[in-house]
Amino acid sequence: MSESDVGAKQLSVVSAKTSGTAIQLTGSSSSGVGIGFNYQNPKEVLSLGGGQVTISGTGSGTHGVVMQNLDLLSTAGSLNLYGGTGGVSLGDRGVRFGSDAAGAVTSSTASLTIRGDDLEYNDLAFGFSNSLESTGAVVMESHSSSFSSAFDYENFDLDPSVSSVRIGKTTNTANVVIKDPVAMAGPISIYGGDILLEEDLTSTLSGADVLVKGRGDVEAVASRSFLTNNGDIVFWSNSDNSGVGSIKLGNDNVLNSSNGRIGDTDSGGGKITLGGGSGYGTSPTGYSSSSSAPGIKLGTSTSNHTQFYSGGGDISIKGSSTATGLVDDRDESGIYQWGRMTMKSGRGAITM
Repeated sequence: MSESDVGAKQLSVVSAKTSGTAIQLTGSSSSGVGIGFNYQNPKEVLSLGGGQVTISGTGSGTHGVVMQNLDLLSTAGSLNLYGGTGGVSLGDRGVRFGSDAAGAVTSSTASLTIRGDDLEYNDLAFGFSNSLESTGAVVMESHSSSFSSAFDYENFDLDPSVSSVRIGKTTNTANVVIKDPVAMAGPISIYGGDILLEEDLTSTLSGADVLVKGRGDVEAVASRSFLTNNGDIVFWSNSDNSGVGSIKLGNDNVLNSSNGRIGDTDSGGGKITLGGGSGYGTSPTGYSSSSSAPGIKLGTSTSNHTQFYSGGGDISIKGSSTATGLVDDRDESGIYQWGRMTMKSGRGAITM
């Protein structure tokens, strides 16, 4: 058998069990990967009747689960990848989760959980993808209380109909970088140490929130948008209440919690909150804080135009800085705005 990444499936594992666990694969190694679907040949694991699929691997000195060029499809039963402390690695030929219009499962309501202390979604070869086509929920989290190293969310496409996304456990202390856009029909929650948003976050479901909660800093690069359909938008830094954790928005960021509305007298929109410290649920009650920079910095140059539109929801921005003796004393501000700012709350309140 040649190692070709196209053609007939060279491995097929199929169950039509209608409930409970349809397929369970468990592997452990004292010297390598626990479970590996690592050759380039096309492969499939299919749950056709509604039962769940669980793949659990325990490796030694490497990932617990490694896979590529795999269709991991389910009509309804949950899809669970558990890589333990070694984690999960998706190779350059990718994994297709949930359903595939040209495959054995053409629609799916399956949820997806990828759990491991080290999650790696490697750069993809041309024509391949990591993707979830389903209306289920998505969780990408550590096996332990925290990822063992920074988690880069990248090289992964989510169906716009996905019902929710959570990245990291609430106890995660490792850094998180969002390198691919997240746009779907439900709440988005991201937990980490320092959190860097390099791409847009969009929730289209009415009333669904976007929560970015970092124990350290929360930062967004320039020209990014964070949008909800009347759900709250919360950027929460310094969540461990250590006094070290700022919020920095790049130039031309847009936060809109009112389904795209920008009117002066709108109502019904979600809240926009930039803050930190202690709190509850999705509501920080304290301040984003820094000892070496502004507690909150909105923009990085005079060409910036920061925009907030809450459409009737309250807007709250709380920043604190204990920095002293800096070359530019503006960097010692609690809140520092560069360039232009448009802030419209409609019938909601604005507190800074």
